[in-house]
Amino acid sequence: MRVTNNMMLRNTTSNINNNKYSVNSLNNQMSSQKKISRPSEDPVVAIRALRLRSNLSEISIMRRISRMQRRGLMRQKLR
Repeated sequence: MRVTNNMMLRNTTSNINNNKYSVNSLNNQMSSQKKISRPSEDPVVAIRALRLRSNLSEISIMRRISRMQRRGLMRQKLR
């Protein structure tokens, strides 16, 4: 098969555009400090992030309850 100048030009242009897209994506990740900006970009990572947020909120609630219980015990001891 004969390789023409147009084929080489199209291939090079395509590679440049792909590299631009990759650099843009990495720049967005660095500036936002997030791996993904939409769940559709990587559904597995999105699900993990949702689970992590859920776990963190549960832990936060448990900490508040624990603090409240400790305060209640301290008040009972002071009486």
